[in-house]
Amino acid sequence: PLCDHVSEDGHRIHAYVKEYKDVYTVIDLIQKNNASLVSVVPQKQSLEDLFVEIVRGGK
Repeated sequence: PLCDHVSEDGHRIHAYVKEYKDVYTVIDLIQKNNASLVSVVPQKQSLEDLFVEIVRGGK
């Protein structure tokens, strides 16, 4: 899937993209469907989150 997680909050949809390169694909899809893009906010993974992910076998 293109988005790792998608949630809806009223009239807004929040899409979480895991791969940086996929951000532009999502933006293109939004524009092609005449939807409004409110913001793009980069998220940083904490060292603690990365450690837990590695221990659980996620990477």
